Order: sequence, then C-alpha cells, then structure tokens
Amino acid sequence: MKKRVGVFQLPDGTWGYRARVENQFDIRRTRDRNGLIMKTAAAAEKERNWAIAHELQRRRDKEAERYGLKAGTVADVYEKCVAPEDQKKAYGTVCKRKSLWKNHFRARWGQRDIKSLSSGEINLWLSDLMDEDYAYGYVEGFLKFFYIIIGTAYRHNYINRTQYSKLCEDKKSRISMPCEKPKTDIVVYNKEELRQLDTYFLNTPVQTAYLIGKSCGLRINETFGLKWDHVYFEGGYIKIDRQQQYIDGILSLVKPKTKNAYRNVVMPQALINHLLLIKSELAALTSEEKRNRELRARRIVDVDGTVISATELVNCSLDGTLYTRNSFKYHARELKKRGIEFRYHNLRHTYGSRMANAGVPQHLLLKMMGHGSIHVTQQYYLGMNDEGIDIIKKKLEEMEED
Repeated sequence: MKKRVGVFQLPDGTWGYRARVENQFDIRRTRDRNGLIMKTAAAAEKERNWAIAHELQRRRDKEAERYGLKAGTVADVYEKCVAPEDQKKAYGTVCKRKSLWKNHFRARWGQRDIKSLSSGEINLWLSDLMDEDYAYGYVEGFLKFFYIIIGTAYRHNYINRTQYSKLCEDKKSRISMPCEKPKTDIVVYNKEELRQLDTYFLNTPVQTAYLIGKSCGLRINETFGLKWDHVYFEGGYIKIDRQQQYIDGILSLVKPKTKNAYRNVVMPQALINHLLLIKSELAALTSEEKRNRELRARRIVDVDGTVISATELVNCSLDGTLYTRNSFKYHARELKKRGIEFRYHNLRHTYGSRMANAGVPQHLLLKMMGHGSIHVTQQYYLGMNDEGIDIIKKKLEEMEED
C-alpha cells in the first residue's frame, strides 16, 4: 500500500491534509479548493500538492512585486539555477543537458537577456535546425531544454508570469516544434531476420545478452546490469532494479531511470535452460580457474556505493571478461554487411510486438516492459508486421472454411 505523507482521515471517513511550506506556513484543510469533501487519501494528497504549489507561486509573485525581477542573461539562469539543480538528475540526463548547452545554446543564446526572449525567434531557430536535416527527436530535445530554462527562470524570479505564460503555456503563442512529429512504425525483426540473428549470435560472447533482449525485452543497460542474485530459476523470472552505466568514466550499477522500470520479467524455458547451462559451466571450473577468473574480473561500483566483482553479473565470461553495451558494436557492423540493421533496442520492439500478436493483455505487457504509459504499450498492438499478417491470413482461411 502506498504511504501518503501529510494526509489524515477524519472520524466521518473523509480525508484532510496538512503541510508546512518552507517551515514558515501551516496549511490544514478538510475541504478541497472548491469546498467539497475529500473522499479518498489520494484526493487529499492531490489537493495537498496543489496547495503547496499554489502557496509557493503566491510567494514568488509577492516577492517579484516587492523587490522586482532579477536581472540576468540566459547564461546566468543556466549556470546559477539549471546546472546546480541538474546534479540531482540521472547521469545520462546531466550529460545530455551539458552537451546541449555547450554545443548549441551557449554561443547562440547565452548572452541574451532572459527577458528579451520571444517565441517567434525561438520557433524560427528550431525551424532552421529542421531545415539543416537534424532529426525530429533531436530538435525536440532543444525545445524541451528551452522549456526547462524558461521554467527555471520563472521559478527564480528572472521573468514574470505573463512572459512565462506566453512562452510556455498559451497554445497560440508558446514555443513549439515547426512541424508535426513524423509517424514511423516500430522497427521489429521478422522471422527470417530472427533466424539469421539466432544463427549469427550462437556461441558468441554476447549470446546471453542477445537471448535476454530477444526473450525478455530488456533495455540494453538493464541486460548488462543483471546480477545472478536477481535470476530466480524456481519462479522463472528475473528482477530488474538496476542498470549498467559509465559514471564519470567509472563503470557502475545505478538505479533505473524511472520507477516503472523496477519490475519482474518472466523468462521463457529456453532462456532458463541457457542460463542454467552457464551456471553449470561456472560450477565446473576448478579452484585455480575460479581464482584466476576472480583476479581478472574488473571491479564495479554497485547501486549502494559498494565495490563488487564483475563475476556477480550474468554477462561476465568464464575467464572473467565483463561485457558492456559496447560489446555489440562490432557485431552491429558485421550484421550490416549481411544486410541487417542491428540495434539492440529493436529486440525489445520485437519482443513487445510478438507478445501483442500472441494476445498478451496490454496491462501485463506494460508491466513486463516497464512502460510509464499504456499509450506506449499500445503501439505494439497497432503496428503491422509479418507475424500479424500471418495471423490475419490464418483467420481469413478459417472464415473461408466456415
């Protein structure tokens, strides 16, 4: 049961909430903003969050009215506000934002007064980027970064509510992408391509990682962060609660990026048999071989900050070599020569599509894949591939027989 902070139940069964804002202001309510009773703890928690946000905004507006807005450039907002707050974000997010600022934003926008920005010139710049053949998703990252800078500027009293609304909220005037997002189908491998991939990866160092991606739909960092302790053979599932990443050049195990990524994923029997075979090969090593394996294995930092041996990970070879996401680069080049565009993430798409074609309910597939929204999962049910076409043909034949 989810633990809710700051809410309480009244004798009549309805709910209320209480909060302190920056240790200066007590809020205690037993009715929502419209004067209605709150029938559930979730409703009380939602109203509590709104009340806190409303009070903080009221204070910002009052402070801006009393002292005036701060003077500053876009660079001031980024360096004094955005960058420090980014340190609490995921490592990949921090690196991406640093790259955007250094390579694109600093020279073009850094010295501009934050109050002088207009949606028209920003939209024109985004349009120019699209004309330079940047990918839609890449340019969309620029748009989102602008929203972050402008939102942060408003929270720290560099701009007023009116300017923030024009740039980020008003549908007619806010900054936006210059064109609609292109509709692209999810890339999945057909039966022939899967047969070729099975043959190619057989007995290669990354065969285990390939089978996990194909059979369980894990993300690549989740695959290489999988520990033997989280493979449950009796239950037939694997537990996902960490991923492998480089943090400042040090190979580490870190928390998944989103809360939905924490999950248990069911394994097919073929994958269970493969992992059991590896376990038996590890158990058959002599004492000398086990000692040499342990000596050769690199050390990595675990989620809790402790240093562990790479031998605790599933994708570590019999001689102690640790495999990472970079281990697939060579194989992707080789497969391209054979006419197959290989991306590990496409194994995840293929898994989702096959599960959808097999009739797995959407809510179950959402859990297995760790999606944050059912709309993402539904893409696998709307796409068309060779498996789906075979199902349609089979149904048509059954109709003809009837």
